[in-house]
This record gives sequence, structure tokens and C-alpha cells, in this order.
Amino acid sequence: MGLDAFVRCNCIPRDVVVPEPFRPYAHWDDYDDKLAIDCLAPAVDHAMVQAFVEWLATKCPHEDRDLATAGWSWGGVGAFRAALQHVGTDRFPTLATEIPDTNGGRTDAAAARRIQEEIRAFEQVKIICDRYLLVDSDTQEEIWESSGSAGRVILVTPSANAGVDQNGYFVTRDGQVVFQSRRFVHIPYPAWRIDKRGHALVRDIGTGVTYRNSPIIQSHPKPWPNGRLQDTKGRFNQRTPRYVHLERRPQSAAEFTYFTDDLKRLCSAAIETGNPIQWC
Repeated sequence: MGLDAFVRCNCIPRDVVVPEPFRPYAHWDDYDDKLAIDCLAPAVDHAMVQAFVEWLATKCPHEDRDLATAGWSWGGVGAFRAALQHVGTDRFPTLATEIPDTNGGRTDAAAARRIQEEIRAFEQVKIICDRYLLVDSDTQEEIWESSGSAGRVILVTPSANAGVDQNGYFVTRDGQVVFQSRRFVHIPYPAWRIDKRGHALVRDIGTGVTYRNSPIIQSHPKPWPNGRLQDTKGRFNQRTPRYVHLERRPQSAAEFTYFTDDLKRLCSAAIETGNPIQWC
């Protein structure tokens, strides 16, 4: 589940003349902002609904009367909102207030015009913040990341928490940092060590400092060869890295085109039609 948005077209106006036999059962649905037919009326059967849909198609070429649509995962939306926070929401007040954090709401055409202007300004930002990435040294695969200097806790377990910040991988216990490293060896305990299940030994490569109760680090799940996320035993396809290091990479506005390009398209449709962007 994520955030979706659409802008209705103006192909069918509210005062459109509806022909028989649909006229007694057709109405303007204010919630969906489109012409609809009362499917619950006794005289409206499947054949009439299908004929009504076919008549609508002669008046409007757009599927479901949507001139523009878009959809994003909540993770993608959250990443964009976090980027605005890093740069400063006072520079992008309309984006900060109009991009919802729940499903629902509308953005009118006037606000859509301001959003377009703010996106153009956002696209000129060279560096939003530094990204701190925990990387599998053998595959160069990104495992975890945090943005800015605050750090991010990724794993929360009964024995310890683990995450990544500008100083590298860290493990905390009772609120205290018990291990931190920018480059380390990660050795999970064997299955027969029931007392250590879910844990690993971690050792800083430079200093030799060792911690014996780190949560196990694993890569992001990838589909199995058959396309499924889990195999017949319910296992995810994840790699457990042996050597891990920290990388710092600048984050730019170009990384958010997955969001801004779609949003610009929605704004253009809203400005063209005068209809709001509807969030759902």
C-alpha cells in the first residue's frame, strides 16, 4: 500500500445531457468527481452498466476520466519528505504542507502551480545531505543507510539495537554504544549455538575491537529465481555479508525524480483543467 494521486479531465461536464435509458439513474458523484450510475437501483442491471460505460467512452477517451495518475510507495514519499526537511521546509512551504502523510485530501490548481515552482527550485539543490551507507565489501551492495548526522537505528532486538550513522555501524545496549566501526568483520554464530541464535561476532578491522553479541546483518531480500520473495520453507533470499564498511555519498535532488517527475505531471494536469490533485 502506498500513496496514489489523480487529476480528473473535463471531457464530461456536470451539465452533460445523459440519454435514455441512463438519465433517471445517472448522477454526479461529488466524492469521486465524475458522472456515475446508481448500480443499486432495481432497474439497473449489468447490461445497463456496461452500456453506460460504453457511452461514457464515446464522450471521454481517458480511463476512469483520469487525465493524469501517479502512485508511490510510502517509503518513497517518506524519503522525499525527509529530503525537504534536510534542505529546509521554509524554502518549499507548499510541498511541505500539500504532500500528505496519509491517504486522502486534495490540492487545488493554485497550489499545484506553486508546487511546480518549488520543484524547479528543489531540482537546483546540488547536495541535499550526506548519505551514510553500510556496504557489503565483497558485493558492493548497499545494506543500510542513514541521512544526515543523526543516525538511524535499523534493528531492535531484546538484547541490543543496531544501526548506522556518520561514524559507521553501531550497536547499543541499554542506551550505551558498545560497538562502533567503519570497517569490520561480521561472523554469525553457527546454528548449533542456540544461545547465540540471531547474533554475530563483529570485529573492527583496524583496531581489533570485538563485540560478541551483535544482531545479524543481512542484505535486502531479493526474489528467488522463480520470482517469489520466499521459498517453499518461507525463507527470504538474503545474503549475510562477511566484510562490511561505511561509505559516505552526497544525496542530490536527481535521486528524487521518481517522485518529482510524476508530481510535475499531476500539477500540469491540474493547472490545465482547473481540477484538484486528489490524493488517495
